[in-house]
Amino acid sequence: MICAYCGKEAKGTKEHIISCAILDLFPECYITFDDARDKIHLGDPMVKDVCAGCNNNKISYIDSYAKGLISKYFTKKYDEDDKLEIEYDYTMVQKMLLKYVMICAHAKMIARFSIKKYSITLWTYMMKYLRKILLFYVGLL
Repeated sequence: MICAYCGKEAKGTKEHIISCAILDLFPECYITFDDARDKIHLGDPMVKDVCAGCNNNKISYIDSYAKGLISKYFTKKYDEDDKLEIEYDYTMVQKMLLKYVMICAHAKMIARFSIKKYSITLWTYMMKYLRKILLFYVGLL
C-alpha cells in the first residue's frame, strides 16, 4: 500500500475518517451511513491507506487539537442569547479540515471506483495533488 500522506510503500493501518477521539465525545454517533454502497454500519468509518508512522506520529497531533477544540466549545449546551468567542489556531483548523476532506474523498473514491481499472491512476493523481496542497499550504508533513 502507498501511504496517502508520505507516499511511501508501507503496511496500511486503519485511519478513522473522523477521529475516534472526536467520535468518543459524541457516543450517540455510532452509525455509519454508506450511501455509495447503500448500507448502514454499526461502527466508525475507516480507511486503510495510512502507514503507522504517519497515523501514530505525523498526523495524530491534528486529531488531538481537534478533540480539544471540539470538546471546549461544541459539547456544551448554550442558550439562544449566549455570546461565544471561540479561540482557535487558524493553521490547525485548516489542517483538520484538509485531513478530513482527504480521508473522506479517499473513502468515497474507493467505494465508487474500486472495480474500475482507472481507479488507481485517478486516486494516485488526486493524492499527489492533495499532498502538494498539504505540503505547500499548511506544511502538514
